[in-house]
Amino acid sequence: LRNPPLPTFAQPLLFPMSSSTIQSDWENRELTEIVQLNILQITSFLNKFDLSTRSKLAKINEKLNSLERTLDFCETAVRNTGAGVKAEGDK
Repeated sequence: LRNPPLPTFAQPLLFPMSSSTIQSDWENRELTEIVQLNILQITSFLNKFDLSTRSKLAKINEKLNSLERTLDFCETAVRNTGAGVKAEGDK
């Protein structure tokens, strides 16, 4: 039995690659993998940082709103007290 001829796209696979070409290819693949891993780690860090920062800013915003309400209450109380003192002083 005779083997059928290989398709043209598979013919370059028959020619052996030099060891330096193979070594270079592996080094390039390793570098690509390292870059991809580092990009994933940076992306993960940035996502965690974003969530943490948003959470902290939300807590600060709540505290600031509470302080603003307290300040408004105090200002109103002082104004009312001052108006009451003036009204009593006019008598």
